Amino acid sequence: MAAARTEASAPGLAGPGGLPDWLLRTPIAHRGLHETRAGVPENSLSAFEAAVREGYPIELDVQLLADGRVAVFHDLSLRRMTGRRVRLSGLSAGEIRPLRLLDSDQGIALLDEALELIAGRVGLLIETKNNSLSDRRLEQAVETALAGYDGPVAVQSFNPFSLQWFARRRPEIPRGQLAYDFHGQRMARYEKFLLRRLLMNWVSRPAFVSYQIRCLPFGAVARARRRGVAVLGWICRSPAQQRRAAAWCDNIIFEHYRPARNAHPPTAGGPMS
Repeated sequence: MAAARTEASAPGLAGPGGLPDWLLRTPIAHRGLHETRAGVPENSLSAFEAAVREGYPIELDVQLLADGRVAVFHDLSLRRMTGRRVRLSGLSAGEIRPLRLLDSDQGIALLDEALELIAGRVGLLIETKNNSLSDRRLEQAVETALAGYDGPVAVQSFNPFSLQWFARRRPEIPRGQLAYDFHGQRMARYEKFLLRRLLMNWVSRPAFVSYQIRCLPFGAVARARRRGVAVLGWICRSPAQQRRAAAWCDNIIFEHYRPARNAHPPTAGGPMS
């Protein structure tokens, strides 16, 4: 298969270096199109297939396993999703294989499995879950997986150094800086100050910012948008939230409802303050 396709020269682009239409115009399914009561848990292959069937791009989370493989999973601990009180990073692909997600028939997917299933049918937004300032094994493993992937892809992370690595190694892949107010997080005050205000964007050099909707409007995001940096709002859980987000965001990351697939972004540099 060809290398990951980023649509850098596709029509309808916006932002520095250009962003593909799928990232700006079609709402993105948060951890796939999941519905726990229907036996379709978040970040599962069934959730990804459901999103593909309905034409939504997919956002998913990735973490490094003990054996160097890449798992699609959000939490550091397995407790919420499997009932086991253990950290995912301490397990191998073989050890997670028997585990089921939320009493469903779905297991913890590997990134390779997710890529094979999605197969370029919709856009894919990969969030790297790596808090290290220097350990880039996860990013290297993601790059290896994407080398054989023929589909539109972008990456995002809360860690600006993760995005810096992609800027240097795979500059053609659109990068997004994740942020919010970090309320309740065990972080140094200076870290919260810098990350909330996007003051580390000189490191990550993002083409877009993914910001929590409840924290908008916010001046730092408004200034970034006026400079041509697109804004994705997360997590949108209702049409009412979507209407509110339209004033501040170019697109949304959603869950628990079905937004219109052909949403048009508002005019860049909207009324944020």
